Amino acid sequence: MNKTLFTLALATGLGATAAMAQTVTELTTEAEINVVLGGSDDFRPSGSAVSAVGEVFFINRGPANEVLMRYTPGSDTLEVIADADAMFAAIDAVNTDNGATAFNPRQLEIAADGDLIVLGFASGATADAVVSVSNSTSPTITVVYAPVGAATDSVLDGSNGLTVLGNTAYVTVDQANGSENAVFSIDTNTALATPNKIVAGTDMATLFPAITDTAGNLAINDLTTDGTDLLGIVSNTADAPDAIVRITTAGVISEEVPASEVIADLAAIDASVTDVGYGAITLDGTGRVVLANGFGDGSFDEGFLFVDISGATSSTTGLTGDELAALIGLTSPDLPLVRSDTISYDNTNMRLIFGHDATGFEGMYALESVNTADVEGWDLYN
Repeated sequence: MNKTLFTLALATGLGATAAMAQTVTELTTEAEINVVLGGSDDFRPSGSAVSAVGEVFFINRGPANEVLMRYTPGSDTLEVIADADAMFAAIDAVNTDNGATAFNPRQLEIAADGDLIVLGFASGATADAVVSVSNSTSPTITVVYAPVGAATDSVLDGSNGLTVLGNTAYVTVDQANGSENAVFSIDTNTALATPNKIVAGTDMATLFPAITDTAGNLAINDLTTDGTDLLGIVSNTADAPDAIVRITTAGVISEEVPASEVIADLAAIDASVTDVGYGAITLDGTGRVVLANGFGDGSFDEGFLFVDISGATSSTTGLTGDELAALIGLTSPDLPLVRSDTISYDNTNMRLIFGHDATGFEGMYALESVNTADVEGWDLYN
């Protein structure tokens, strides 16, 4: 575990300057995960989150094992925190009549009190739910929200994105799989809390009047927070506006960065770029927006984009798909960045965490910048 793979001299990536380079560290592999699980399974990363002390939590949604795991950098250890069966048992205890047969965890965040907040959907019924898992040796699982009784529908059906500000979770849902494109807030310290709709489908239609509101075109497919507001991406379909939006906790939504600004900056680097499409969003340690660009074109497709939103107009740089593939050791970009929400930022170690499930390279990784002036013999590699 925890070995550096490749380093490239780049000036476009995660805080890179002329004297810095990007490096990728492999935190844990599929083989190491299977040792912990005691079997053989395909690693399929989903949500990830990083604690205040640098612990990396992630969901493995393998066919045989859907589990919430913790990787601790200091001790280089990996362990299971809770599995989907335990989460389902907690949900089933409060909702035994809706026909659900399993719980599938997909999104993950950490609340201010340290609890792990998990968003997922049911098998056998439409019953998207949120649970809280304590970060402890004997974790307690609390159902934050699930439909109760014979009701088979959840107000969170069609859930996509999740972020947590303080101890309040914010969940996005889409019209294609739910009732409308909306955002809900939920108190994670209240069992069986009632979700509060803060953004409605009509708000999305008003913000983007030129987009036909069908099939989830105006759904917010992922969320993050800057500690005050929410930032989301509207990039759920090929007809989506591919915009970054800002949402206050009161539900006031505005367009933060249109796709045209991002495309113009990337096209100045690579003229073949005409489109972007975001699968996930987070913020780095400097406040820049980091995007997994999984539906774009040109060289930045399947790479990471870094968007500075501090000025009146945004400024975007990026790590191309080929550069990212080279850092991992792949011969071509083949990263599972689309809608998997495997990216999160480790503020303790100043690095971007992401998951990967291409054959032979399955695992959790960290992308970070190194100061080449501090690396003895760097000129031999540059």
